[in-house]
Parts: sequence; structure tokens; C-alpha cells
Amino acid sequence: MASRTYVYAIADPDALAASDPLDEAEGIQGASVSLVHADGVGAVVSPAPEDDPRPRRRNLQAHHGLLKNLMQEQTILPMAFGVIADSTDEVVQFLSDHRDDLARQLERVRGHAEVGFRMKWNVDDIFSYFVDRYDELREMRDDVFRGSGEASRQAKIQIGELFQNLLDAEREAHRSTATSHLEPVCRAIEADEPKDETDVCNLACLVPRDDVPAFEDAVQEAANAFGDEFLIRYTDPIAPYSFVNVDLG
Repeated sequence: MASRTYVYAIADPDALAASDPLDEAEGIQGASVSLVHADGVGAVVSPAPEDDPRPRRRNLQAHHGLLKNLMQEQTILPMAFGVIADSTDEVVQFLSDHRDDLARQLERVRGHAEVGFRMKWNVDDIFSYFVDRYDELREMRDDVFRGSGEASRQAKIQIGELFQNLLDAEREAHRSTATSHLEPVCRAIEADEPKDETDVCNLACLVPRDDVPAFEDAVQEAANAFGDEFLIRYTDPIAPYSFVNVDLG
């Protein structure tokens, strides 16, 4: 009976063989980790647990910890947590069938890491902040809520639409300013959708590992372009999740 196989990452088998990073590595639930390969591309795998692993802290730490150790010296295409193939043979077949695409993706992110950049409005009330900045929003707000009567649903919708338009315009302008500082030290930048109204931008930045200090300097330069009403944070380098597309199916 074929053994189910947990897949952590796609990798360059020659580079991994040269450095032996898997000799003492442990995967999900302490499983031994190994490399399978076909046609010049490889996959870092381990025997899968009997039951599908749940995204609990211990399992997540095992998965992401292994990837973090690998990407310190290796180029990898990280897999999401919980990817399981029916067998090692299935993984080998996948590598063979998608060899050219996987090789292109490995080359694109070779020597790079992903660094997250997030900017938020650091204000008590984002709507009031915009009311203070824009006369047309303040005037519409005052007209709608003037007097003791309840504002109509349509009037509230119109205020909401104007607020959203102003919010989107400022986001676009601020994101453009931030990326103008970051782009010179990034190979690529991907923008995620805002998670709440106070988010200005959430960026995933593909940065050469050797240039991470230069990226940190660029973040400082970007921060200097904004006032105290903005909060800027960036993450430690991680595997380039946002810049790969590997679907084991």
C-alpha cells in the first residue's frame, strides 16, 4: 500500500545534496524529512501523519520552522501547510510533469526572501480623521445629520460612498509613495487587499537575501515620508509564499 506523503517545498536537488540540510531535519510530528526528485527539480517531503494534521501551533511551527531553516541557504518554493500526496510516486510524477514551470519559478526567486510591509492609519477614528481632512465629507455629514430627524438610508449610503472613495484615493497615493522607496531594493512587490478600514497597504516584497539591510533602510526612508498618524511595520524574511504558484492538485 502506498504511503501518503507530506510535501513542504519544491527545491533544487543539487543544491540540497551539496549542503545536506535535511540530515537532522524533522517535519510534522517529528517525521524524518527527505528529498525526492525528477528531471532536475526536487521536493522536500516526509511521511504524512495517519490523520490529516490540524493547523495547531506545534504542527505549524514544525512546517514553517523547516521552511525557515531551508530558505536560509536554499532557494525553495514553499508549499502551504497541510499539502499531502497519495504517495511519493505521485510527487515524483508531479515534478516530472511540471518540471519547466517549477524550474522557472525557482530561478525567479533564487537567492530571494519575502518581507512583508504594512502601513496603517494610527488614529482613534478613521471616519472622523477623514471628516477633519475633507470639507465635502464634513459638509455632507452635517447636512445629513442636521436636526433631530433620522437620516435616510440613501443619505447614509451616499456618505459611505464618498468616504470610501476618499479612503481608496488616499490608499492609492500613499501606497505609491511607499513603493517608490521600496522598489529599488525589490525584485517584485505584490499588494494584498486591506483587511480593515485603517489599513493603508499590505505589501509582500521579494527581496534579495543579501539586500535585506538595504530594504530596512528603504523602509526607514518610506517612514520619513509620512507623519505620526501612520504606523509602519515590516516582517522578518520568510520563504517567498506570495511569489510562487505550486498546486499539487
